[in-house]
Amino acid sequence: MSARTIAPKALDRFLHEVRVPPELLNDNTPELVDGEWSKLCRRHNVKQIFTETYSPWQNPAESEGGIIKRKMRRLMKLTLTPIRLWDYA
Repeated sequence: MSARTIAPKALDRFLHEVRVPPELLNDNTPELVDGEWSKLCRRHNVKQIFTETYSPWQNPAESEGGIIKRKMRRLMKLTLTPIRLWDYA
């Protein structure tokens, strides 16, 4: 997403193109707690679960990102890829 303000539009598109999940795990950002996002969740009967503030370990996606980064670093070392190409890896 290019901006946080388009989060409700992205959620709406996801709900129509993929499926309606029974629940969503969200952090406590204002865009996801109030406003259009919450209205969409209520309209489609999606239960929202919130992580505690400043608790990234409660979000499984945070650890997955770290695992991917470690694997990419290891692969770059094995293939002697220059660090300036990190953004393309």
